[in-house]
Amino acid sequence: MQKKKSLNFYIGAFIVGALFLLMVTSYFYMPYSVTEMNLAEKLQPPSVQHLMGTDHFGRDIFSRLMQGSQTAFYVGLISVGIGLCIGVIIGSIAGYVGGRVDDVLMRFMDALMAFPGILFALLFVAVFGVGIFNTMVALGILAIPNFARITRSGFLQVKNFTYVDMARTIGVPSIRIMFVHILPNIMSALVVASSIGLASAILSEAGLSYLGLGVQPPNPSWGRMLSESQKYLIKAPYYALAPGVMITLAVLGFNLLGDGIRDLRDPRK
Repeated sequence: MQKKKSLNFYIGAFIVGALFLLMVTSYFYMPYSVTEMNLAEKLQPPSVQHLMGTDHFGRDIFSRLMQGSQTAFYVGLISVGIGLCIGVIIGSIAGYVGGRVDDVLMRFMDALMAFPGILFALLFVAVFGVGIFNTMVALGILAIPNFARITRSGFLQVKNFTYVDMARTIGVPSIRIMFVHILPNIMSALVVASSIGLASAILSEAGLSYLGLGVQPPNPSWGRMLSESQKYLIKAPYYALAPGVMITLAVLGFNLLGDGIRDLRDPRK
């Protein structure tokens, strides 16, 4: 069982690490410009000059995938950060205070969770405009209930521990008890949720960009590249395969990493 735990973690860490290295490299070096068109070389198959071929405008697909990794990590980290920060605050207050405050906050979270996620994101960008900023905000709002519920659950378990009661007895302020004494004890659950949330955010961003509501051209996005390639599935299948594989690897990597962290920190397994 321990070997299986480590396998999930190491495979996930390897995939995420490779994608992260690709993203960091793209800030310093890319084989070709991601916006420069060369119609004379459009839809060229993979070769030594173009490792993954060229698109319908003659742009290097590999370079655009590298640039698109920036978008994937940027949107994923910011949206999860928004959901994590707000969700932790809401969940901490609900779990620690309890009573009517807990009921009101959690019913609000339930209402937000009941709203179909992709429909909410579509509505949000339709009202406030398309673009990467609004995409991040929409995905961040969608992530709030999950983090709030995880935080609340952890607080309900930990707030009655003896050391917390002792802190209350000696007059430690509630804010300090919440965020210094209790919150660090549930960080492992939040780390796992963040990893899985990153996978969800990357997939959602790709979906919105595929529909034309996320990242706007000429800036590359894996989802946008997938949308543009569907017209050339027969003539140039590598065009769709490249961004599709990147999205799959990113989602798989973060999910495996989250599962691996959860399993490694679970003493019952």
